[in-house]
Order: sequence, then C-alpha cells, then structure tokens
Amino acid sequence: MLPKVSIIWLNYNSWSNIDIVKSSLESCLNLDYPNYEVIVVDNGSTDGSFETIKEIAEKKDNCKVIRLEENLGFCGGNNAGYRARDPDSKYLVLLNNDCIPTEDSLLELVRFMERRKEDVASSQGIILNYNENKIDNAGFFISEFISPHGFLSQEDINLIKKLKKPFYISYASGCYCVYRISSLRRIMGDKLFYDEFHSYFDDIFLGLKFWSEGFKVVCLPKIVGKHFGSMSFRRVKDFQEYLALRGYGALFYLTNTFYNKFLLRNLVYAIKLISGGYKIDPKKARIRIKAIRDGVRMAKTLRKNGEFINIKMTPKIKYSIKDFISGILLSSKNSVDEEFRKIGTRWILERIDNFYI
Repeated sequence: MLPKVSIIWLNYNSWSNIDIVKSSLESCLNLDYPNYEVIVVDNGSTDGSFETIKEIAEKKDNCKVIRLEENLGFCGGNNAGYRARDPDSKYLVLLNNDCIPTEDSLLELVRFMERRKEDVASSQGIILNYNENKIDNAGFFISEFISPHGFLSQEDINLIKKLKKPFYISYASGCYCVYRISSLRRIMGDKLFYDEFHSYFDDIFLGLKFWSEGFKVVCLPKIVGKHFGSMSFRRVKDFQEYLALRGYGALFYLTNTFYNKFLLRNLVYAIKLISGGYKIDPKKARIRIKAIRDGVRMAKTLRKNGEFINIKMTPKIKYSIKDFISGILLSSKNSVDEEFRKIGTRWILERIDNFYI
C-alpha cells in the first residue's frame, strides 16, 4: 500500500484569480493517488475567496479546512497546516494555490521517494508556466552569493529533453514539492518553517538545511504541473521585495559562504542594492537597506539559538571571475539578477552530468 501523504494548500485573498485557484484546488482534490489528505489553510482572507474555496473543499471527505484569523504569511500558514496533518502521514506536500498539478504527479513523486533510501529528504518535478510554453522552474540552485537560481526558468520547454534522469538541486520549490516527514522532524523538530521568515526564503532554508544535515534534494525530469506565479504579491510589490531581500540577508549571514566576510559580504549586499540596474531609486534603496539590515538581525537571533547552515555539500553554481565581471557589466542592459540567471543556466547545462544521481 502506498504511504499516506498530507498536502497543504494555502490561500490568501485570491478572488482576483479565483478561476485559477479553483482549478488548482479541484486538481489537487482529484489526484490519481489512493492515500492522501488535503489541508486547506486560509490565511485570514477578506475578499470572499474563502467561501468559494470552502464550498469546493467540503465536497471531499479527504479534505480539512482551517481558517486563520489573520495573514501569517507562507511560513505561518503552512505551519498551521503542518500541525493539523494526519500523524500517520509519511510525506508532506506543499502546493501553491496558483499551481495546477498533473493528475499522476503525486504518484510519480512518491514512488520515486519510496525507491530511495531516507537520504533523499525532498523532491519535485518540472513545473511549467501557466501558458505551458515556457519552464517555470526545474528546481532551484544557489550560488556562492546565496542567490537563488530557478533552473531553466523562462526557458523553452524543449530543453527538458536534455535532462536524461533525476538530478540533485539545492532546494525544491515550495510551489509544488514533496518532503519526507521523518527528515523534516530531524532538522526542524515540531515545526515546518520559522515563522519569522513570513514569506520568501522558506523553501530555500529547508533545502540548504537538508544538505547541511546530510540529506539530499532531487528534481525529476518530468512535468508535474503549471504555475501562474507570485499571485499573492501582485498588488504589493514593495512588500514582496522587502521580504525577499530580508530573507536573503538572513540566509547569507547564516551560511558559511566564502563571501561571508565583512568586506566581501558588504560588496555582495551593495550589488543587491543595484540589482535593478545602475539607476538607484531612492525609495527602493531605502527598502532594500532596511530589508538587509532586518534580515541580518533575524539571522543573529537564529545563530544565538544554534542555527547555522553548512553549504559545502550543497550543489551550487560556482561563477568564475569572468562570469562575475560579465554579469555586472552586462547588467546595464538588464538587471543583475537576470544576467546571472542566464549565466547560471548555461553553467548548469554544461555540467548537468555532474548533478545526475
């Protein structure tokens, strides 16, 4: 018999894209897998989306519905779902409410996890964009700068043919991924995420911590769903950027990256401040400076409590000096992040054989 799986499906004020959300939940509730539950968590929605979602969820016996009084973010909302999971569940799945899984995706992912020993703590498949003409991501890698890199992000789907078998990644996308609960409990105890992160740099934290503790994270070269993308933050871009950069500052400080020395760290932070190009918007600069400072403060608290991530064993992109200079110089046309995305994709594809399991 296949093991029990708990899927956490999180919602917050999604009425403007309710058709996508309904499609996501309905697909989640009709997966071709015989032994799973869906835990719907509403993060205190006030736009009427919860009532529509509840009506769909209550039609299925394998679905629990939790409504929170306020928005606790991705981390707090998923933590509530994690606490409500069936104690017999062997695996936990995170599924965004703007991601529509394929019918057989959960079966494929769990079968892969079952074939592996407990060294593989997490896995995902390839996720397409909503129009299914580009790749959303094939897992994520980090660089020595601790910058996240969505592998094959925005690339043509024909590139999937270059991937011959499962491969190691730095971390699995919280958009749609599977975690082995025994591994989660080993590294996080009775919680899934630190509530302090709120949103962003939550899935990356888990992935890097898995590698740091001797576990592995894998991507299967199989399409498992399509993703609309960043739906919860479409109207609050400044807050989105603040959370992302705050998480970046925290993670950078928590790891043993080569650049985590005072001068080098400040150089990387300076690059992040101009990641949109050389023209600095004073308002955005203030947001970015505050985000990095708050992230470092948060990391210092976590380090005092014994939290530290060793990234030596993590699969990662290693930019050459030439790549580094090229990425900075070419950013006059595009953002720094966009240039390094292109460089990173080429770097991984040229070495993909080294990442196959």
